[in-house]
Amino acid sequence: MTSVVFKRVVSGLILGLAITAVGLAQTSASLSGSVQDPKGQAVAGAKVTAADQTKNIRMDATTGADGTFSFAVLQPGTYTVTIEASGFKKSVQTGIVINASDRQ
Repeated sequence: MTSVVFKRVVSGLILGLAITAVGLAQTSASLSGSVQDPKGQAVAGAKVTAADQTKNIRMDATTGADGTFSFAVLQPGTYTVTIEASGFKKSVQTGIVINASDRQ
C-alpha cells in the first residue's frame, strides 16, 4: 500500500498535514487542509475524520477534486485527524490543538 502524505501549516512552515485553524467568535474554530499522495498529487474522495475523544466530538468530511477538506465549525480542543483513501495506507495524526483564538 502507498502512504498518503499530509501537510501541516505551522507558522508558515510545511511539516505534515496541511491544516489551518481559524477562530470564530471566540467559541468555535475551523479546520481545513489538503491530502496529497507521495508525488504531491491531490487525493480526491479521501475520508477525513476529526475527533476529540474528551468531548465526544466526531466530524467527517470528504476531500474534493483538489484534495482539500474543511470542517467549518469545531469546538476548540485537541483532535485526532484520521485520513483514509482507497489504495492508500490509513494515516492518523494525534494531538492537533485547535484554539478558538488561532489565526493561521
